[in-house]
Amino acid sequence: ENKNLFLLVGSTCPWCHRLIILYELLNLSNEIKIIFLQPKYKTGEWIFKKDFHNCKNLKEIYIKCNLTKTFRPTVPVFINYKDREMELISNESRDILKLFNSNTFYSSPKKNLIKDCDEELLDLINEDINNGVYKCGFARNQNAYVEASKKLFSALTKIEKILQDSCGPWLLGDEISIADIYLFPTIIRW
Repeated sequence: ENKNLFLLVGSTCPWCHRLIILYELLNLSNEIKIIFLQPKYKTGEWIFKKDFHNCKNLKEIYIKCNLTKTFRPTVPVFINYKDREMELISNESRDILKLFNSNTFYSSPKKNLIKDCDEELLDLINEDINNGVYKCGFARNQNAYVEASKKLFSALTKIEKILQDSCGPWLLGDEISIADIYLFPTIIRW
């Protein structure tokens, strides 16, 4: 079956960054086409450098995929464009990452999948660190900031302990894992 799979990303988005890392590590360029959109900060839009199947921005993609009740179209977006029909597979980075790191979309099984880890560790990184920095930065009051900050630094302390105990360069030892890919975009931006 001929699939026309596209990953729509923004280079400024940390959730896209983890997908770009996995995309490169798994060498998915023959399976999935990646397209970088540009942020238009004044309007909060994601814009294509050149029209993508008659769409100028991400909102038009969401409309073509019948997602008109969405508050604000966000990246990343994983779509299948086939026979002039556009299907949104997922716009949740965590789900897309799981799909990429499985054999779901590949014509032949991938042998170089990234080491998986338990959901508890991924939840800690995703909720308390990845989302945590945003909860601090966009806190609406001091109490919200203090609560988010405590969770963030507690999670960082836990991650630091895991890294020390791993005896390797990665969170789970000598081999890179999905947890490392979750963590890197936030830590490198810090």
